[in-house]
Amino acid sequence: MKKPKICIIGDGLSGLITAQILGKLDVKIDLMSKKSQKKIIDNRTTAVSPSNYEFILKHLLKKRSNLFFECKKINLYHEKENNSFFNFMNFENSGKNLMLIVENKNLRKVLVSNIKKNKKIKILKENIEEVNIDKTSVSFKKKKHYYDMVLLCVGKNNRIVEKLIGSRFIKEDKNEIAFTCNVKHNLSIVESKQYFLKEGPMAMLPINNKKFSLIWSMSNSYRRYSDNEIRNLILLKLRKILPKESKLNLSKIDCFPIYFKFNRNFFKNNIFAIGESVYSVYPIAGQGFNLVLRDIEELHKKIKENISLGIQIKDSLIFSDLYLNRKPENLLYGVGIDLTQKFFRYNKLTVPIKNGLLEDIDNFKFLKKIGLKISDKGIIN
Repeated sequence: MKKPKICIIGDGLSGLITAQILGKLDVKIDLMSKKSQKKIIDNRTTAVSPSNYEFILKHLLKKRSNLFFECKKINLYHEKENNSFFNFMNFENSGKNLMLIVENKNLRKVLVSNIKKNKKIKILKENIEEVNIDKTSVSFKKKKHYYDMVLLCVGKNNRIVEKLIGSRFIKEDKNEIAFTCNVKHNLSIVESKQYFLKEGPMAMLPINNKKFSLIWSMSNSYRRYSDNEIRNLILLKLRKILPKESKLNLSKIDCFPIYFKFNRNFFKNNIFAIGESVYSVYPIAGQGFNLVLRDIEELHKKIKENISLGIQIKDSLIFSDLYLNRKPENLLYGVGIDLTQKFFRYNKLTVPIKNGLLEDIDNFKFLKKIGLKISDKGIIN
């Protein structure tokens, strides 16, 4: 039986992880990236749940990796009218990990190194001229290359998904922007912190006990601030949050727009889209990438089943089954995060109500139990 051939378009984390995991199956893979693209160092971090971490260990890493920082506590805070910070909920699970945090650039290095060693995977740096849905072909160098399936692992601003699959979006422009950077300090911070501030939610994800990744979402009006003004604003807020003796050193500050997006169309024929190109969620607690990992895990499972049964993957039910299994959770998860953000959005009139609701919420153990389960394994599982 001829080996199935898969084309993965996009060499971001989604594309690299998909390539390495599917590369363990009896398939051939072409991993496509642009021929000429600027080298950009990704200073962001990714937080994965314990169950997703176990999946990563099984398929991506040979042993437990020091790439990941183990986070066993998550503390949630709300900024009150008097500019104090109310710790309204804390998550722990008997000393077990609640999330594991990795720097994107370090994870990328490991993935690229592993992929280069896999003879089943070809890395092609080419400019794509055409993707033909009916023939499942990708054209580059004025030649058509035929595949059993094409996976689109492109970014949220790439229009190839809309062009090929169509756009039936649930979308809301938040008119907000997220600023992100790494912060070195002289403290010992080992727990993840989520602050719901007047300007917008701020997540602090520890990379090690002397450095954390900061993601602060706020109104689009801050876009007109200079880099220096944003830096000073972040430092001012951190000095209110952290002890007075804190010494802080911020890396380069990056920014990206925020919006809630969910495309009802995930696939067409033998072409399937994965990740931010089909859905984008609010960056609260750094948990968005877990949806992508669950999609990849389910895709791997279904392709493996077909191959083991001797069923071709082209023109099969893999994508329709995957769509039906994953769409409800991705939508519910995205909507849930969106509603959480709306609840905590600063409004002078609703502050007393929020304070009252949050006063005793940490005592509701069943809510914390449900929250831990959902953040680890998702809504459906």
